Amino acid sequence: MHYQSLTAINQAGLLIGRDNVVRLDRPSGTVPIELDDWGASARTLPVEARTVAEGAAPQLKEKFFHTRAGVYAPLS
Repeated sequence: MHYQSLTAINQAGLLIGRDNVVRLDRPSGTVPIELDDWGASARTLPVEARTVAEGAAPQLKEKFFHTRAGVYAPLS
């Protein structure tokens, strides 16, 4: 699964540019969750995701939110 994840990140980098991709991972040292343990996933991952996102907020803000997006124009 690790290499599948790396492939997805690399494909995203090829499609939209490597500088436009930021990968956020679980904190190092966290206890692994078994693939079939949905209960542990439901309890643990939302809290970890919020913590990681809040920790990365300054980097994400600097990288992606420094300019206002243009007005949305539908294609049809």
